[in-house]
Amino acid sequence: MTDQFEMFPDVASIDQSKGTRICKYCKKEKSLKDFATGIYRADGSQRFKNVCKACDNERKKFANNIRRTYKKPDDHHCPICLSGDKEVRDKLVPESRHQSNTWVVDHDRKTMTFRDWLCDHCNKGLGMFEEDVHNLRRAVNYLEKHDNNS
Repeated sequence: MTDQFEMFPDVASIDQSKGTRICKYCKKEKSLKDFATGIYRADGSQRFKNVCKACDNERKKFANNIRRTYKKPDDHHCPICLSGDKEVRDKLVPESRHQSNTWVVDHDRKTMTFRDWLCDHCNKGLGMFEEDVHNLRRAVNYLEKHDNNS
């Protein structure tokens, strides 16, 4: 079996000895001060986001501009899971329904161009696979290999 870390070679964690982290987008090693803090873990330690503040601000500006330019059609369905508004809202965990966006702007990070509106679940799924077709194919192969119903 392939080592799971081989599937995601760009994953880099915090270097505790130097107090730094590598930004997921710009790939630069930066001080932890350059990263926003996330929620606290169960053990009480602080979690830092994997995107530096500068890249996150650029991403937010870009996404807001796209949202103003490309309005989501009222009868839109996610192009990946084919869910409509009601199904997308039903997927959300009840506690997070007030916090999470049901629809998100999907864009190509390399070209910074709008692709489509995706449901939050599918967008996160693509992100977890680093938007890499090879990672997605390996995931499909894995599922097919272990699916007794196929």
